[in-house]
Amino acid sequence: IINSGFERGSVRVNLDQKVNKSVEIKTSLTASKSESSRGNTHSTELESTVQSALAAAPILPTTQPDGSFTRLNQGYAPADAISSPIAFAQDAKIDQVITRILGNTSVVYSFLDDFKLTARLGTDYQSITDEQYFDRTINAGGSGGTAFNSNLEISNYLTDVLLDYNKYFGDHSFSGLLGFSWQTETSNGFTAGSSGFVSDDLQDNNLSAGANIAVPSSLND
Repeated sequence: IINSGFERGSVRVNLDQKVNKSVEIKTSLTASKSESSRGNTHSTELESTVQSALAAAPILPTTQPDGSFTRLNQGYAPADAISSPIAFAQDAKIDQVITRILGNTSVVYSFLDDFKLTARLGTDYQSITDEQYFDRTINAGGSGGTAFNSNLEISNYLTDVLLDYNKYFGDHSFSGLLGFSWQTETSNGFTAGSSGFVSDDLQDNNLSAGANIAVPSSLND
């Protein structure tokens, strides 16, 4: 499908360092970023690229004499109610960028032969950005285009402190574990949109240019 695609890149680093015979530090870091241009392909309604293409009669021309895209005329829907699949693929922007960082650091301290103390800190950060624009060639864009922007950031932190005891008596052994764990998660985000633009040129890059600005919403948890 034209104007659709997916790209992803990632990097991973593992570092282990033995400071001395008693202390060891281990670090793991993974970072990734993905960019997708989905197009309107997931809907089960006829107002989507795939469903509109399946419903279109093969004899319909792509465009009209005036250059506008041909809309479909289904017997069970009002005339011109279904947008052209070519218009969906070409003029509907549904982009998403996901950035994720996972990191873990642990310090291991061994003492008195039988004891081992481990302190571990981990974090998981995600940023999800959605940018959407439907121009006036498709029904979702109305008479002046419709734009949406949203961003969600999720941060998760985890701390573990563990004390291990292992004692061997010939063929027998005794072990014990004492630990403490703490975890917290925060979420921040917003959603904004507007419609009724003078032109489709700026798409969703200037929401304030729309004549009808939707009430924004935010999340802080």
